[in-house]
Amino acid sequence: RRLASLDAFRGLTVIWMILVDEAGDAYHNWMDHSPWNGIRLADFVFPFFLYISGVSVALSLRKPAQSGDTRLKLRTTWKVCVRAFKLFLLGLILQGGGFPNNYDLLKIRIPGILQRIAICFLIVALIELWVPRRTNNDGSQSMADIPTEEKAERGYGGEKIAEDAGGYCSYCTDIRLIHSPYLYQWIVFIVLNALYLGLLFGVRPAGCGSGGYFTPQCNSASLIDEKLFGLNHMYKEPTYIRSKECSSCSPAECPIENAPQWCEKPFDPEGMLGTLCGACSGFLGLQIGHILQANRYHHTPPEKILSHLMGSMLSMVVLGVVAIGAGMPLNKNLYTSSYMLVTAAVATFFLMTFYASLDVASIQNSMGDRVHGIVLALVSPLLWVGRNAIFIFVFAACDVLADIISWVHTGSKENNLVHWFRVNLLQDGLGFSGGILLYTWIKIVFWVCVAFGLDYKGIYYKI
Repeated sequence: RRLASLDAFRGLTVIWMILVDEAGDAYHNWMDHSPWNGIRLADFVFPFFLYISGVSVALSLRKPAQSGDTRLKLRTTWKVCVRAFKLFLLGLILQGGGFPNNYDLLKIRIPGILQRIAICFLIVALIELWVPRRTNNDGSQSMADIPTEEKAERGYGGEKIAEDAGGYCSYCTDIRLIHSPYLYQWIVFIVLNALYLGLLFGVRPAGCGSGGYFTPQCNSASLIDEKLFGLNHMYKEPTYIRSKECSSCSPAECPIENAPQWCEKPFDPEGMLGTLCGACSGFLGLQIGHILQANRYHHTPPEKILSHLMGSMLSMVVLGVVAIGAGMPLNKNLYTSSYMLVTAAVATFFLMTFYASLDVASIQNSMGDRVHGIVLALVSPLLWVGRNAIFIFVFAACDVLADIISWVHTGSKENNLVHWFRVNLLQDGLGFSGGILLYTWIKIVFWVCVAFGLDYKGIYYKI
């Protein structure tokens, strides 16, 4: 059975992306990407996708990950690598150049949204498949991996489990049973963070002097990408062109004539250094997926699952605040550790809320039929979109359908049906902000209807 809460959260993230991509130009102060430090609505989308991919890995790779069959793990690893390659290739097609027929190999952009998702998915999946899990002192399987029926056969009743867990409180017992097998995975998580921080503070661009490590003109992420890819293969319109140093109408884009030279320098927000910390977003999603599995496979009550999700969220918040207090800003472009932790905490909040509303029977029963029906009616559009997320992402969020429609035009390519509807009809009639906002919601409603049709027909697109 699919986890409805995960589908709903995935659907919310796709709709969230369409909203901020389309309407961000009209609402820079709170909806568009932050020019550099700080966080706004658009800055939550990407880490949500990485987090969701981690949860999905935990749910989909459980059997091969727990299997002692090396051949099964190798076959699964091959499938994971193929899927990552497909995602990376699709990202190159959509964001590497000018879809559909304008790809200059000397200037093709190598990093990108789907490219980073592909790499982070691959890293997290390999961690799940190949990092050893802890076992008991007698070499037997860890308690968290033993099905409830087998626990009964081996004499592990509730009292015995509590005793094995050291006699701690029930919550602490559950924490140990759920997380103890994954100690070595957490060690890999720490190593990834240490590697990220080592490169962030250890690689110093020339000419930076005693300046900070988190400025647009002086950061290791830009230097590493420049050495790996070259400036021609990096993003040409970084968000910092809307900063006060580069724009007279910041946070909108109004180029200053005598702006610093770095304002025109390419910078890739999906570069390699940030991908290391992006994999950590996926890893946190992986561990949340392990918590969600405890109900299905170990009969942990859903109410306790919710308490574990709450505890995980608060832990991420505390660690994120500590990182901010230590001087690490919230920064999507550099994908700082503080940004990774805070966005993962918000992602856990949404997933926890959907889990309580859609997957916990006792809470659904307490709502009553009428309230539960209202909740389902409100969430159903998210479920439809979430079940066909990659299809909606490609054709709506990446504007592939709009690009296809623009093939038919009169004179200039801009004289097409989409441009006429968005600009000539809506923006000229309702003003810039009002026209963009109405167009955005019409677009969202249209794609929700498409998603409903696909779900009704039982058609689901996957990679």
